[in-house]
Amino acid sequence: MSDFEFFFSFYGLLLGLAVAEVAVKLADAIGSRKRVVIGWLTPLLAVFILFDLAGFWMWAWANRNGLTVSWMLVLGGLIVAVTYFLAAALVFPRRADEWPTLDEYYWQHKRFVVGGNMAANVVVTIFTFMRYPPGATFWVWFFQIAYYVPLIALLFTKRRRVDLGLLAVLLLGYLYAPFAPTSDWGAMTGL
Repeated sequence: MSDFEFFFSFYGLLLGLAVAEVAVKLADAIGSRKRVVIGWLTPLLAVFILFDLAGFWMWAWANRNGLTVSWMLVLGGLIVAVTYFLAAALVFPRRADEWPTLDEYYWQHKRFVVGGNMAANVVVTIFTFMRYPPGATFWVWFFQIAYYVPLIALLFTKRRRVDLGLLAVLLLGYLYAPFAPTSDWGAMTGL
């Protein structure tokens, strides 16, 4: 078993649980749509979280040759994956029918979801930058700014249209990524 296979058997399981958590609660919300107004904010946040989780898988794959199993790697992976799981678990309420609309739930919990997402991403980004310094590659910094600026803004906004726009920008970034120019560094690290 390679170091990557060992690490990813643990890390991938935790990330998979986060995906399942969002998917199950999305199904529950759709199932209770006659009793609860779903709205747009929570479903868009859910899709963003799912896309971002897929990004974590891509990061792990891109780094597969550079990962060496160590206590710090496993502990760091645990912290990142559990942080992400907690954020994913808060995208939807435990019981959707306890909220009149999912938009109301969104406003009460979005900072925890976005903050957890950002914390996990910052840890992975710092780890990657320390391990593989990117230098002055334009696309690396362009994509980091295009990702983190809307994410940070989501922490502070209080207007529905602004949040819808920011979530749309984040989602479009993921849809654009397969076609976007990149650098050798970006291809090597998955960032």
